[in-house]
Amino acid sequence: MAYVISDECISCGACEADCPVSAISEGDGKYVIDADTCIDCGACAGTCPVGAPHGHKLLGISNDGERSLRAPLFVW
Repeated sequence: MAYVISDECISCGACEADCPVSAISEGDGKYVIDADTCIDCGACAGTCPVGAPHGHKLLGISNDGERSLRAPLFVW
């Protein structure tokens, strides 16, 4: 499952530079991940200074960044 970038994104571009498959591009107010290109490696999450990229399975977020009622949402 592809990663998504949450609204915490500060548009620094660190994730785009570290993506090995160039799945990340600048969107409207934040960076976005192309779900069809993302290989779920987590490089973006490891480099982001604010922790904006997340695996959407974990957060229950769809590829367009909206919360999904069909995806599991885990709260610790």
